[in-house]
Amino acid sequence: MVLDGDTYWEGTASLLDSKREVRFIPQKRGHWPLAGTPERLQEFQNFTHDFVRYQIKGDKLIVSDLRLGMPDNLAFQFQFAQRDSNHQWQSVTPQRIGRITMDTNVDKMLDRLAGNQNIDPLFGNCRLCTSHKR
Repeated sequence: MVLDGDTYWEGTASLLDSKREVRFIPQKRGHWPLAGTPERLQEFQNFTHDFVRYQIKGDKLIVSDLRLGMPDNLAFQFQFAQRDSNHQWQSVTPQRIGRITMDTNVDKMLDRLAGNQNIDPLFGNCRLCTSHKR
């Protein structure tokens, strides 16, 4: 995981890889759309060293810790804001949502762990990957 402004880069490596290369896929981090930053969000940003993603799901603004989990399957996700009836964002008391699921293709994940470097960080093909030598 590498932060780069509004982008973060997902990469995977295995101890069983034959090539010393990490392939990365860029992902958007999103942004906090409200004026001002609530104290709880500041605490979360400090705790995660700002490894966070902001994602809109319906009328909810979800803030996720990027350090734990897999792409689109993060362990710690919290709703920090919600749109009101006028479609304006309002801060809410943070509430944890979702849990890690095993929706990811387990076979691809196991193949990647076993050293198959043809599988990208999103457990698909690698047309968006860029490479970096370790």
